[in-house]
Amino acid sequence: MKKFLPIKNGVDNTKGYLADSASTDSISSRLRDVCPSLYRSDDAICSKVNELLLNARNESSRANKEQLLKEALELCKQIPTRVQLSNVCQHLSALQCFSGIVDLCLAVADKRDPQKRGLYYYQSNEPADDKAGRDSYLARIDAYRQITTYLGLLMYGIPASPQGPPTTSQTVADAQSQVENMLKLVLRSDDELCHVAVYSWLIERGLIDKLLQIRSPFLEKYLLREKDCHPEVPLKMDLLWKFYENQRNFAAASKVLAQLADTHNAQLSLNQRIEYLSRAIVCAKSGSMNVGPMSAQGDLLHELEEKMDVARLQAQILESVMQLPSHIPQVRDAISRLNSEFFNVTTLYEDFAEPFGLSECQLAIMQCAGHQDPPLIMSIWSQIFDKEIAKVGNAESSTKMAVLGAALKRLARQYASSEQYFPLEHVIKTLELYAVKFQYQEPLWLPNTLLSAGIPLLRIYKAYVKVHSARDNVWKAEGAPHHLVTVIDRITKIFAENPNSLPAPERRSMYGTLLVELPVLLSHLYGFADPQAKLLAVSLKQTQEQLLRSSLH
Repeated sequence: MKKFLPIKNGVDNTKGYLADSASTDSISSRLRDVCPSLYRSDDAICSKVNELLLNARNESSRANKEQLLKEALELCKQIPTRVQLSNVCQHLSALQCFSGIVDLCLAVADKRDPQKRGLYYYQSNEPADDKAGRDSYLARIDAYRQITTYLGLLMYGIPASPQGPPTTSQTVADAQSQVENMLKLVLRSDDELCHVAVYSWLIERGLIDKLLQIRSPFLEKYLLREKDCHPEVPLKMDLLWKFYENQRNFAAASKVLAQLADTHNAQLSLNQRIEYLSRAIVCAKSGSMNVGPMSAQGDLLHELEEKMDVARLQAQILESVMQLPSHIPQVRDAISRLNSEFFNVTTLYEDFAEPFGLSECQLAIMQCAGHQDPPLIMSIWSQIFDKEIAKVGNAESSTKMAVLGAALKRLARQYASSEQYFPLEHVIKTLELYAVKFQYQEPLWLPNTLLSAGIPLLRIYKAYVKVHSARDNVWKAEGAPHHLVTVIDRITKIFAENPNSLPAPERRSMYGTLLVELPVLLSHLYGFADPQAKLLAVSLKQTQEQLLRSSLH
């Protein structure tokens, strides 16, 4: 500079020359003439850009300032490989020209990679052997980084300044407006990789709602790719189903949610999987409302609902296994497996319910699978009651019977409507034998429990008669040969004392059944000479006569 500029005191005079608003055009022209190999046209453009930006800072006229900035941006686009992008963007930020940052970065990225090798590299899942594609991709990403940097600075209220620490006098509303404008410019462009950079930045910052508000043809492609590239990250699939749901594409959302529920991922618990499955069902229902229940969407809904039935069984099994001693390795392993994926009913039964002796779960699985095996089902019911008694140990008879009654009421509400899985005669025999064994002197405890579970009186009566008709010697062996008749007598009196408590159709059926069965019971009792049999016969005879009289009215 000392040689080529008219100076008196070295560099100080050069600074003075520049400070006197001397145009860089004349300086650049002189430098190119004297040393073209050292000072090229690109250097001249850089100098001119710097001059324009400095002039814009000092310009009070908005129109003039915008013109200076426009010229500076156009010059920068001419030298995409030489422009100091971060420095220029810093100046643009100080001048509140954030749209210029987007415009410049998009242009620079495009000129750095005119053949779009970076996009091909990205769309090919970033192959390791494509070095040229990788370099082009990184060159583009470097340009987009300026956009996301200033989005962040604006969003968090810290715009950059080229003169030191970031400071700003912008209001929050102004900054937000600038952010929205920058995003709008990015999303209006057809630069897919810039879209990708902004999408990734929004996810990294946790701005999921803002991401899902975007309407762009590139967003679905991005979310699908992220799901495929990162199947172990639930967030990626979460974004995809939420995107489809926002687009009201319920069928697609349902499929993604179902896939997410099935993902082999230790980060997902069984409860989370069931929640995803539940959401999938909701979306499938919404989709089937639009296309009709007989469509493929209707088939998907049916499949998901069946899967939910099995998933609830798995949750029941997991809850039961978690109540077992945790120091047992098999228990810990079972808990881990049950959380890791969904299983079918066969696996749930063979690998978990049966080995761990989970009787209630076994019964639930059999009902869900529609498997009918009467001996096995009766055995499972016996196991259930045995375990309830084992829980209370040496408690009093009233406590034991209360525990049995509570278990029966809970299970009867679930199974009573299905005779195959609620063998009422077996249940009555098992529990009445417990009553005899524990010398529990409340004949109506079991009928009342069954009634409170919603089982009709007529069904209860017929079941007792059927158990009694089997003439099983176990009652005699237990020292209570007339126990069942005693209970039947009390059931008969319940009806005889208040027949109108039943609806008319059931009342007529009850009259008919009693008038047929009472003579049979009386005949049976007449075969015994013991006092209890005679007392029961008298009681039943009186009830019979009462029923005959009331049936005539």
